[in-house]
Amino acid sequence: MTAASLDLKSRAASRADQATNVAELARETMAQYADRLAFVISDESRTQLTFGEVGELVDRFTAGLDALRMTEGARVLLLAPPTPQIFAMVVALLRIGHTLVTIDGRSDARRIRHSLNKAAADVVIGSPRAMRWWPFFRALRRAQRFTVGASVLGTRPFDELLGSPTASKRRPAIWGDSAAVISFSSGNTGLPKRIARSHGVLLAQHRALLDAFPLPESDVNLPGFPLAVLHNLCRGTTTVLPSADLRSMAGSDHESVLRTIRDRQVTSMSGGPAFLGQLATRLLSRGESMHEVQRIVVGGGPVSRRLAIEILAAFPLADARVVYGATEAEPIATARLNEIIDAESSAEGFLAGWPVSDIDVRIDGTDGIGELLVRGPHVIPSSHDGWHRTGDICRLDDRGRLWLLGRTGAEVQHGDAVIHPFTIEARAACLPGVAASAFVAHNDAPDGELMVQLAPDASEYVVTASARALVDNLSVRVIDEIPMDARHQSKVDRAALIRRIERSR
Repeated sequence: MTAASLDLKSRAASRADQATNVAELARETMAQYADRLAFVISDESRTQLTFGEVGELVDRFTAGLDALRMTEGARVLLLAPPTPQIFAMVVALLRIGHTLVTIDGRSDARRIRHSLNKAAADVVIGSPRAMRWWPFFRALRRAQRFTVGASVLGTRPFDELLGSPTASKRRPAIWGDSAAVISFSSGNTGLPKRIARSHGVLLAQHRALLDAFPLPESDVNLPGFPLAVLHNLCRGTTTVLPSADLRSMAGSDHESVLRTIRDRQVTSMSGGPAFLGQLATRLLSRGESMHEVQRIVVGGGPVSRRLAIEILAAFPLADARVVYGATEAEPIATARLNEIIDAESSAEGFLAGWPVSDIDVRIDGTDGIGELLVRGPHVIPSSHDGWHRTGDICRLDDRGRLWLLGRTGAEVQHGDAVIHPFTIEARAACLPGVAASAFVAHNDAPDGELMVQLAPDASEYVVTASARALVDNLSVRVIDEIPMDARHQSKVDRAALIRRIERSR
């Protein structure tokens, strides 16, 4: 780490330590770096906003939200893609003690309806596509409704929330335990999970990310996740927004993203394994590499040795790292991609890395393998003693690094042995010709079967023969496509895969 990076980390950490919540920290940063670019929008508008201009938007949204005369802690449901104006509104609502609510719009209708009812929103802000459905959902009919962009009958324009800063009243500081963000996950089985982050946890997560990933003051960041933008606003980092939805970057126009990186001189980026892997594949297929990017953070799913090799080949000058975490605990662990590449080929599972500072980890199981429990200031506990059960099966190696082996309930009884799926999938991911794989048990294969999706032009015979050699008596089946999570396309949707297999019988 350079002296400049250490100095910036020290100054940013000092401001974060003195802050009471991320909204006030972000607003103070906007005042401190008023002339610095906060947002660069890489679309036809080619919009640029300074931190000072974003701060003015925050003040106007603060006044506009005050004018709604809601009680402190009112819930504001967001159903619109993130934009600079949306982020300014989010900072404003957190600043005055309201709660941001988000749901995964890629869920099926039953889960969306459940999430909308549980959200109990006082205000809904959505895109025209989302808001046109408001008459059909009681949860939306009871709320004040605002539409971003084109008008929708029965809703008000989003710009009406821009008030006069002089009309905004002073409010007491918002502290620790009050709810800041409530998220409803998509969930692969059952109903969506409700996750509530307090202001204290949100600020602690910012501090933990700041400590784990220090960046120079001149950094220009292309984020792969909406939360990364809030982190940038608190840190004073320029954010480049590509012409894509940050909520699902895996489906973006990758050629456009690569042009944005070059045109906007992006120096750091983050994203899910699928998104960053697709960028790397595009570059390597043309015999190209990018030397502009100096730092990469890969999160949202496991990273294989082959993917690590491809990312470093495409971005050879980057300090590239994997981050492992969850909404309830972000981050938990991190490791450089070089460590993934250099790990012994016999190592089982996907390397998650070294636990970050200020977090305690515990393995609840026998023989050093079991569910991972974590606790710390940036962790939402799931029990009275402060521990959060992650639902991930892990092991700690003799160097103190975490390895991911699978999810609780995903293990398979294969003969006399219990097999956690990542122990096979991590090795299958390195086989030539394998685009994706998943080890699951189903009605026709109760002792487990490895599902393999072939890469273009791969030999089915060669791939299946190589895959069968991974484990004694392993059944292998080639399928057209392995379903992945809707958001990042980086985790296998095992429930959907099993349903697909059993319906095809």
